[in-house]
Amino acid sequence: MGFDGFIDALFKIKRELHGENSVYFDKIHSFGDYVQKKDTSFCLDLDEVKTKIGGNAPIMANALGSLGLKTNLIAALGFPEVNPYFKSMSENCQLYSVSEPGKASIYEFEDGKIMFSNCSVLNDLNWTLLKEVIGLPVLIQLFKSNDLFCLLNWSEIKGTTSILKGILTEVFPEMNLENKTIFFDLSDFSNRDKKEVETVIELINEFAKHTKVVLSLNKNESQTLHDILFETTENNFYELGKKIYKKLPIAILVIHNAKETHVFENDLEVKASPELITNPMISTGAGDHFNAGFCYGLLANLELKECLVFANSVASYYIKTGVSPNINNLIK
Repeated sequence: MGFDGFIDALFKIKRELHGENSVYFDKIHSFGDYVQKKDTSFCLDLDEVKTKIGGNAPIMANALGSLGLKTNLIAALGFPEVNPYFKSMSENCQLYSVSEPGKASIYEFEDGKIMFSNCSVLNDLNWTLLKEVIGLPVLIQLFKSNDLFCLLNWSEIKGTTSILKGILTEVFPEMNLENKTIFFDLSDFSNRDKKEVETVIELINEFAKHTKVVLSLNKNESQTLHDILFETTENNFYELGKKIYKKLPIAILVIHNAKETHVFENDLEVKASPELITNPMISTGAGDHFNAGFCYGLLANLELKECLVFANSVASYYIKTGVSPNINNLIK
């Protein structure tokens, strides 16, 4: 699992104060409407909900570890010592830290979140750094000894492109790729240049020549990728996924949002509806828990429908409780 890492500070924005009671902005659009109507400086109060481990790779690794899977995490967790926040992760996670983590301020609403990330400390995180800190022999051995590789958050880590190229040119030639699976979640790349997105898609296509590739996209990422691939707009979520899957030479495409989840594999198309949670405890990391549940299902050789149901269950438990579930939690 790699390669980002953040410390997340989660906030709720107060809309009104009634004595000791606060009324929060519950929807993103209501906050946007409020800001748009202002034509001068203004101030709003915040409630800090919690500070926690952040980044797609640490959150997803911790979720898989909580489900009982041995997971190797290569990420920005603090250097030379691992930051105390990450020491609280599942004991099933073996940590390989390569740099200091980024920081993110996240404003949560009932229907989603707005994230402000400071990624400058991660600008030097690239293939050269991984080889210097971890060593190429160790990297090769990690890839040889694991069944699933999760390559995450390309959008925020500028050096991820060099890491993907390094894996293709220096790791893959040294190993047998039979029965290996590579899982990609690019994270929100709507602010990345079109040519950069086209480059990473070409790299994903190159990975697909060597072994099984799974690509996971949320609603925003699906729309952004579709518009780049086809230079047109498609409003139907299912049709978005269908067109993207037919365009790319990958094995499996997963698309997900709060209302529907779809999987495409060869001629098989499967849908499952997540539980609607009106008062979430937390939303930051929900997609990472969905991905963790789906990957667990793949490794357990579940049918695609079961993979979706399991993924939705893992995400729902986390959204309701703010805690990564174990198997007993899900059974109950």
